[in-house]
Amino acid sequence: EVLTHEMRHVAVNQQTLATYAPRVREAALRWATGAVARGGDAQVLATSLRDQLGAAVKPVLDQLNATRRRQQAAIDTPEEYRRLAASCFADHVRIRSQLLGQTP
Repeated sequence: EVLTHEMRHVAVNQQTLATYAPRVREAALRWATGAVARGGDAQVLATSLRDQLGAAVKPVLDQLNATRRRQQAAIDTPEEYRRLAASCFADHVRIRSQLLGQTP
């Protein structure tokens, strides 16, 4: 039961990344067509370009994270945790007994 629950989280992450990866790429390409950095040494220029790219893709990444959080929260409901707790109660008792050196 717990593995199934966690695999739902994995599926949400995979689906969200698949949905937003093209959007991040598009934002990066739009930025790249007009990216300019002049003067200074190579390290300063590289840092400037990296920061500009980060700013260009940040709105899309913020949307991705908001979507992911919302979908993950839909999985982690109080009802779901009660269901998992009930289905795993016997395992909890067995593991606790083992840790305390008792026989279940």
